[in-house]
Amino acid sequence: MGDFASYFGGSYTRLSIQKLVYFLQALQVDFNLNFSKETYGPYSEELHLALKKMEHRHFLTGYQSNNEITVTSAAYAAAEEYLENETNNILSSIYKLSHLVEGFESPYGMELLSSVHYLYSVDGHNSLDKISEGICNWNQEKCEKFGHNQIEAAAARLNEDGLIELS
Repeated sequence: MGDFASYFGGSYTRLSIQKLVYFLQALQVDFNLNFSKETYGPYSEELHLALKKMEHRHFLTGYQSNNEITVTSAAYAAAEEYLENETNNILSSIYKLSHLVEGFESPYGMELLSSVHYLYSVDGHNSLDKISEGICNWNQEKCEKFGHNQIEAAAARLNEDGLIELS
């Protein structure tokens, strides 16, 4: 998460953290988390509980108070040590995620991007029209918030980065 702090103004919201981890898992980092369709896009209760524990262990601040969430220096040190010994493609996935979120670095953008991906990968909507319809069927707020142009831009980014392939 530390690598993305500058994208989000130095801190995160609960929503942006959920979406970053959702996409890391989509990019083959195996967190073994289940994500479900919730109001603001894919959400994992397991991740929520893990983040609460991370704050309790002083790796994060602001999570339980629902304030701006920041990563502590202890978390940076633990992550650096872990990544030095990691042999799989986590660093590659982090790099891919960096490109993916470019231009979508807000809770709004991350909700849009992850919702489009979820509709494609979980609900099987394989065309832009079906994804747009799926956004409107998800809930009224999404239908009003995300127009066709925004959905198309998110789908184009996901397609460009190889996470979806629209027919």
